[in-house]
Amino acid sequence: RLRVESDSTNAFDDEESDAERRIVFISDLDSFTIQVIIKTASRTQAPALRDLFHKYLARKASMGVTISNGFPVFTLEFHMPYYVLGRSEMSRKLVFLSRSQDASKDSNPTDQHYWLHEAQISIVVTGVNNWVWTAYGFVDTYFGSKGTVEDYDKLKGRHWEREDPLSAGRLNGGEPIWTPREYFLRVVQSRIREVLKEWKRIVRTVTEEVEGSRGLAYSSSKITAQKLEFLERRNSQMAALSTQLIGGLSETILAWEGFRRTDANYFLFDEVPTAEPSLELSLNAIDKEFSKLKPGLRKLEQLKKELCDRREGVSHLQDSVYGGGLHPSA
Repeated sequence: RLRVESDSTNAFDDEESDAERRIVFISDLDSFTIQVIIKTASRTQAPALRDLFHKYLARKASMGVTISNGFPVFTLEFHMPYYVLGRSEMSRKLVFLSRSQDASKDSNPTDQHYWLHEAQISIVVTGVNNWVWTAYGFVDTYFGSKGTVEDYDKLKGRHWEREDPLSAGRLNGGEPIWTPREYFLRVVQSRIREVLKEWKRIVRTVTEEVEGSRGLAYSSSKITAQKLEFLERRNSQMAALSTQLIGGLSETILAWEGFRRTDANYFLFDEVPTAEPSLELSLNAIDKEFSKLKPGLRKLEQLKKELCDRREGVSHLQDSVYGGGLHPSA
């Protein structure tokens, strides 16, 4: 599970090639790996690691910069919970989502099953200066996605062509980024794209589910009491699911907006002059990715309102159906 890479002996002829840069990538963190990390980490990393373990395991949304008092240690953190839509039931934590068929038909209304897998990405870069630092990356892949340690091992080619796992393979590990701030932002930019992709899939699927049953809530034509009972139950389930998704997506957006207002300044002003390029472009690129989450949030809020408004329509439909002598099955 554990891979530690050090570029302190990188062969590139660069004036910063003596930097002590370590990359630690973990997929599906377990208790054994936690013990290994604790035993091999320096004391200066202890506070950052405690916070990292807690926020990863608790699925916290957080972005920030911490500078310790006394001995100067910086910590850059990115913790992002999200959901992955899939058909597999293999999970320790699942939220069930079944795609319903047309309730006016005789088919089983839960023929298509989807599962929302709870996932987390946690990236922490901590060190004492621009030349001595360690990057930790914890990701969830238990639901069958690519990106495990074993996957990157299989893809590893020559030293200067290997993929950087913390960036989901979007950065070339053979051409390392030596400065911690730039590396952190480039990794965050890569990982937020993954989160955005999954949120888009979920919003699209929930939209199809709600719109697919839209007409049934307002017409009693060819609908039985049993299927009406299913419609009422399904409407309540989707309303609850929408509430849960809205909460998660709102927390994600707020975490970035809080970071952008305050801690982002740490990446724009450096007391020690370096050859580090301007990071404003990276911050703007990340901001653009997060802004793409807002239409999905608005759509979920619209769907939730529609589902709540349906309750009155379903209630009238129940009066019509049950008033005709039909009753839900026992």
